[in-house]
Amino acid sequence: MYKIDLDDAFINRPTTGTTTENLLRIASVYRLWKKTQAECPSHYQVSREWLPIYNQYMGDIKATLYNNDLIRLKFLYENFFRVPLSTGLHGLHFNMYDKYMAPNIIIANDDLKIYLESCVHSAYNFLKSCPSDSLDVLTRPPIGNPYSYNINGKTIFPCAEYHYSFSQRIRILTSKIDNPTVLELGGGFGGLAYYLLRDSGKKIKYIAIDLPENCALQAFYLMSHFPDLNIKLYGEDDSNATDDYDVLIMPNFAIGDLAEDTIDLTFNSYSLSEMSQESIDNYLALICKITKEYIYHLNHVYWEINADNFAIDLNKFQLLFRAPTVWGKDPSNYKLDQHEFLYTRR
Repeated sequence: MYKIDLDDAFINRPTTGTTTENLLRIASVYRLWKKTQAECPSHYQVSREWLPIYNQYMGDIKATLYNNDLIRLKFLYENFFRVPLSTGLHGLHFNMYDKYMAPNIIIANDDLKIYLESCVHSAYNFLKSCPSDSLDVLTRPPIGNPYSYNINGKTIFPCAEYHYSFSQRIRILTSKIDNPTVLELGGGFGGLAYYLLRDSGKKIKYIAIDLPENCALQAFYLMSHFPDLNIKLYGEDDSNATDDYDVLIMPNFAIGDLAEDTIDLTFNSYSLSEMSQESIDNYLALICKITKEYIYHLNHVYWEINADNFAIDLNKFQLLFRAPTVWGKDPSNYKLDQHEFLYTRR
C-alpha cells in the first residue's frame, strides 16, 4: 500500500558547498564553447522547440556565465530547479515557479491537483517498471533546491522515477560489456547520469552531449554529486581525445570529434524530435557512425517530427523493438505519442 502526499513539497532546500574552482572551470569553458558554436553550421544552433525557451528563459544564465559573475552563478546553480535556466528540463510546464514556489504564494487547488496527478503517474510507472527495487533507490541529495513529493515517507525529487528506470535499463543492456562507454544526447540537468554513475561507479564512462548552456548545468550537477570522479569538460586542454575520464561533457558541435565505434550505447530522450530536421539528420548520421552496439531513444511519433522516420543506418543496426512508452501522456488523451526505440548492431 502506497501513500503519496505533498507535505513540504515546495519548501526551500538550499544546498551549499559549490567550489569556486568548479564555477570558474564551468564559466571559462562555456565562453570557449559559445565562441566556437557561433561559427558552426546551422544544424548546431538552437532550433524549433528550444528557440522560445532560449529566447525567454536563458538570458540571465548566459549573461552570468559571460560576465564571470561567480556570486550570481553560485546562486543560480544552487537553486536551478527554481529559476528559469532549467526551464524545459523538468516540471509540468514553463511556469512551475510562478504557480508553486514564488514567495508567499498560495497554491491554487487545481494546480495542486495537477501536480499530485503527475506525481502519482510517475510513482506508478516506477513501481511497475522496477518492481524489484525499493523506493530508496530514488532518493538523492537535494542539489539545485528541488521541489518534491512524499511516498511512504520517502522524499522524491523531480524526474527521479524516470531517470532511475532508464539508467537501469542502460545498465542491463551494457552489463556484459567491460567498462562500457555510454553517450547521452540531450542529458538535461544530468539526472539520468546521476543514477547511472551512482550505481555503476567507475565501471562505466559517461559522455554528455548537449547545447552549451545545458552542458554547463550538467557539469555543475555532476561535479556537486561526484567530487571524486574525473569529470572532464571539453576544451579545457588539448587532450580532448584522451580516455582518461569518468565523465566527459561536450557541447553539441563536438560530437564529430568522437571516433567511429567508440560508444557502446547512445541514448536520447525526446530532444531529437524537438530539433530541426537538419539537426536530426546530422546527429543521427554521427551517432550511427560512433555507436558500436545500441541506439536507444524515446521520441514522438505524432508531432511534426516523427521518430519512425529517423534516418537510422539499417545496414549497421536493426530495430529490436518499437513500443509506446508509459512515461508520457499525450494531451489529446487518445494517442500514445511517445515511443521507445531500441536498435542493436547487426
